[in-house]
Amino acid sequence: MMQWVWPESPGTCFVRHFWLFHPTETAKGDFSHEDVFALWDKANYEDWEMCERTHRGLSNPLWTPGQLSYDEEVVAQIDAWVARETAGAPEDGGEAAGPGKAER
Repeated sequence: MMQWVWPESPGTCFVRHFWLFHPTETAKGDFSHEDVFALWDKANYEDWEMCERTHRGLSNPLWTPGQLSYDEEVVAQIDAWVARETAGAPEDGGEAAGPGKAER
């Protein structure tokens, strides 16, 4: 399964899913995507609720940005990269590396 998420506004996004099954599986007489979809729905509806609750918290005027957990250094690095890229001023004065860009 592949998922694309496009932000539409600060409070909404457009989500599109693409389900990819190997041709040998879909060729089977008893193939059904229903079990796969049911499992995905169960897991993701729980995630969506948590994401919505988090978004509401981030929208609170009392929220201040910071590292979510000291156990998740990579998440903090990605957050810092996004902040630099969206501010338009990388720390090193050059083009910042990130998704789709090569390290110098």
